[in-house]
Amino acid sequence: AEHEFNCSTNAMRSIGSAHTDPFSAMAGAAAALYLPLHGGANEMVLRMLKEIGSLDKVPDYIKRVKAG
Repeated sequence: AEHEFNCSTNAMRSIGSAHTDPFSAMAGAAAALYLPLHGGANEMVLRMLKEIGSLDKVPDYIKRVKAG
């Protein structure tokens, strides 16, 4: 079993292995990115970084998160 590929990479490789066109394989990979367990997690990180704002605010952000 292959454990080094993420969901979207695996989707693209699987779809591409059926000899489909590259655009269909890319669409499948993009669809795999849509859900929160894969691409959605990246989106949440970007939102968090925007909320923090700057490097000097990181310690306060961490304290706030730990405090609940």
